[in-house]
Amino acid sequence: MLISQLVVFWLNQIALIMKKIFFLLSIFAIVLSCSSDETSTPVTPPPAPIAKYTITLSAGEGGTVSTTGGEYEAGQTVSVTATPQGEYVFTSWSDGNTNATRTITISSNSTLTANFEKRKYPLTINFDGEGEVIEEIVNSGRTTEYDSGTTVKLTAQAAAEWVFVGWTGDIESTEESVQIVIGEPKEVTATFEKKKYPLTVNIEGEGEVIEEIIEAGRTTDYDSGTTVKLTAEPEGEWLFTGWSGDIGDIDPTENPIQLTIIESKTVSATFEKKKYPLTVNIEGEGEVLEEIVNSGRSTDYDSGTTVKLTAIPAEGWSVFKKWSGSVNSTETSIEINISEPTTINAVFEESNFIVTKNRTRIEVEGVVLEDIRATFSDVSGSFYYTHNGNEYFFNSGNRWISGELWNTSLDPQSLPKIPHLILKKFDNKWLLDQVHRVSATRLVRNPVKYGNQLIIADAGEIGNNADLWLGDAWIGELVPDNIEWRKINPDGEKTFWHGVTAGDINGDGLTDIGGVPAPDYRLYVQNQDGTFSNQRNIWSYSDSNDNPFTIAFIDVDGDGRDEIITADYGEQNQNQLNNVQTYKYNDKNERFERIFVSNEPEAFYSLSECPRGLGGTSIKASDFNNDGNVDISVAREDSCGSAFEVWLGDGNGEFKPHWSKFFRGTDLQNWREFKLMDVNNDNNMDIVLRPDGYGSLFRISPVQYDPVASGGVKLNNSIWINDGQGNFSAYENKELEIKDVFVDFLEPFMKDGILHFIGTTTLPDDAHYGEDAITLSIYDIKVRIE
Repeated sequence: MLISQLVVFWLNQIALIMKKIFFLLSIFAIVLSCSSDETSTPVTPPPAPIAKYTITLSAGEGGTVSTTGGEYEAGQTVSVTATPQGEYVFTSWSDGNTNATRTITISSNSTLTANFEKRKYPLTINFDGEGEVIEEIVNSGRTTEYDSGTTVKLTAQAAAEWVFVGWTGDIESTEESVQIVIGEPKEVTATFEKKKYPLTVNIEGEGEVIEEIIEAGRTTDYDSGTTVKLTAEPEGEWLFTGWSGDIGDIDPTENPIQLTIIESKTVSATFEKKKYPLTVNIEGEGEVLEEIVNSGRSTDYDSGTTVKLTAIPAEGWSVFKKWSGSVNSTETSIEINISEPTTINAVFEESNFIVTKNRTRIEVEGVVLEDIRATFSDVSGSFYYTHNGNEYFFNSGNRWISGELWNTSLDPQSLPKIPHLILKKFDNKWLLDQVHRVSATRLVRNPVKYGNQLIIADAGEIGNNADLWLGDAWIGELVPDNIEWRKINPDGEKTFWHGVTAGDINGDGLTDIGGVPAPDYRLYVQNQDGTFSNQRNIWSYSDSNDNPFTIAFIDVDGDGRDEIITADYGEQNQNQLNNVQTYKYNDKNERFERIFVSNEPEAFYSLSECPRGLGGTSIKASDFNNDGNVDISVAREDSCGSAFEVWLGDGNGEFKPHWSKFFRGTDLQNWREFKLMDVNNDNNMDIVLRPDGYGSLFRISPVQYDPVASGGVKLNNSIWINDGQGNFSAYENKELEIKDVFVDFLEPFMKDGILHFIGTTTLPDDAHYGEDAITLSIYDIKVRIE
């Protein structure tokens, strides 16, 4: 438009210049004519005046014109261009001329107007589905084709059973009513869909439902009127049992079924596992606990159900032996998968022993794996006790020393002490309960339980230099769920505590402590404030050879004040080879004086068998022959073998050798001390050994230091029955050979009138190197003695 206006402007300018040139030429001609007339030609009259006219040019709405006109002489021409604006188009001049650019010859006064109008655009509306669209012009325009800029309101109205879905094309919306501005050709699609009704199919059990559309529609939500075929197909080991829900009058067991969807429907297909019976037969006395591990029901179980069966022996001496039938196993609990009719037999038998085993991880901060293993494998410092109705298994801190170090002059005092580790029985399982560090030790011999007190003495027996075997003694008060410790000796009075005892040697009701043998024996009398004083000066041990190896405080005459009884080797003095001595307190001399010493060196053993005799390691007291007098039993050991013997007392402190049992090293080997208990409840005190070696009377198939390869244990020769006269014999009524019990040693105890043994071991795969931890296997053996 700008260019056309410039063209018109310059054309007008050129026309104006031409007029001026013409006017000047005319003047020049007149002048020439006048000059000529003056000389030769007469004057001509002036021409008639030229007519002038005014033309007015204007633009209607929506455009412009290149010139607005002016005054022109008749016959002149004027060029003009009508230019539309924006969304307008030129239509015509007011005189009917339709040329946007025109040339006008001036012949009269005139007025011309350039006419413009809005561009027209089509609005195309498509339909997808059934419905209609109402068009409303919001501001201006006309139907079908709308003036540019017209705003049209479109409203979608769905037909019956149809729903409006949305607009697409030149407008995207899900609103039923939308407005669109027409600024170019527009195309809009209104989409309608058949109303959809959900068909919800629930599945109970395992299977699937196949949906097939019979007429029309789509899966999940179906068009109104769609017919759907449902087919129930169970998975393997499942059965289809029926339909439920919105199935109308259809037989619920019919399969397949057809549904016509005219509203929302919910249908459930039910599947059940195939059922198989589980028959459990019981042989002997006991019961079988059935536990469903994943699913199912009692008696008849769903196919695929995993059932856990646990054999529970009847109270008494019934034990579970095995499962037979569809499963063969000796495990107490088994799991079986029910996929067919199943029959299982649980076999129980009467037994003379019942073994309960559990495993537990032991990890103690600051204690290396080897020392934990040594603490649980040493029979010398371990014992069973009860307190406040609870059961405990005390394992004294024991330092692990290799064979090399045992044969060196190693100073035991340079080695760290090891805490005591106490197991407690929780719900029939032994678990670590307490760790005691304040009374830690390196190697304990013969701990003592005296009333509600524990006496633990550290022998320090490590290395080959006996002068360095020194340690402390501790007394522990049993309190609820704990032990409160006091040290007995001052720091400067450590000794080799091989034998330790507790009693009352001054009759004041307080616990006194005695210890032997080196570097000197100790008598620690308790003071009223709970401290102890070493009063060894009130006792002079009458033996030029050596101090005694074991000691006991026993009131042999019933006067309320304990006597001191000792046992030792005797060594050079053959007449005192068994060397049992009794010391009684002499009030006049205010000291303990010897009132008895044994002098029958070959009463129990031949000097040719044991030239040095057997060293006494512990002394226990009881009335073995039921005569009302205190008797003693002495445990002994030496390189030639080990033994325990019975000495009958006369009530005044003297004892006569009565009975003994000698074991060669290869027989029982390394049993440590013994316990007195009435194992058959006949009111006679019996003797039960604490076996720990690999002899043939203890291990089924002895393999040195390998409890697993040894196959198990035999207990008959660890249980010695008293005939009531102080004579003993190994238990023979029932064979007590127990396979698959893997222990380092066994500690006997009585519970509810029944003999038990407890033992532990760390299997090779249960030593967790790098973690300083072990998994401890604990065996609790209940033994029936008849």
